[in-house]
Amino acid sequence: MVHACRRKLFPSCLLAPLLETMPTGLLLEVAVDSLERAKAAERGGAHRLELCANLELGGLTPHIELIRKVRSAVRIPIHVMVRPRPGDFAYSAEEFAEMRESIKEIKGETCRGLLPVSFCLMVR
Repeated sequence: MVHACRRKLFPSCLLAPLLETMPTGLLLEVAVDSLERAKAAERGGAHRLELCANLELGGLTPHIELIRKVRSAVRIPIHVMVRPRPGDFAYSAEEFAEMRESIKEIKGETCRGLLPVSFCLMVR
């Protein structure tokens, strides 16, 4: 159990200094790809959702309808993944344009944040 990793309980734990600087110790973010999973994550104690589509592919940009349904059903913050396709992170100019359009559309949905998957973006 990660909650037990506190300096007082486990002085050798590498995460203890990080946990001590967080107000409540840990933030539980759960990646979900459906309304049912979003509601279950909230019921299970998640502090925040990472909403995406196709988790089996590593997560892709969800449809706006799913974003709207989840937003109306949960009270915890939602961060929406912006990723146009599975695979590497070398995006074409067209894929960048698609990501920009997705971000414009999602910004109007009162989500807490966007997760453009861009660890090391390269244009093909």
